Amino acid sequence: MTRIEELSRKAELHRQGGDLLREEAKRHDEAAREIDGQPSQHEKTEILLQLEWLLGLFRQGALEYRLARLGTIR
Repeated sequence: MTRIEELSRKAELHRQGGDLLREEAKRHDEAAREIDGQPSQHEKTEILLQLEWLLGLFRQGALEYRLARLGTIR
């Protein structure tokens, strides 16, 4: 196995481990929510990140729209 193949395999194993840990964390968050009815700090952080991402897409779309309008006005 070459060094590149070895590193690629290690990276893939780390990704798979991360996926498993996220699933386990999600399961624990759901169990905690059933107990106290509150979202976890992790869930709140994920929601905020998704909202920031959507806001970025909105801003990008608005800027592209403005640039397109400037191009058609001239």
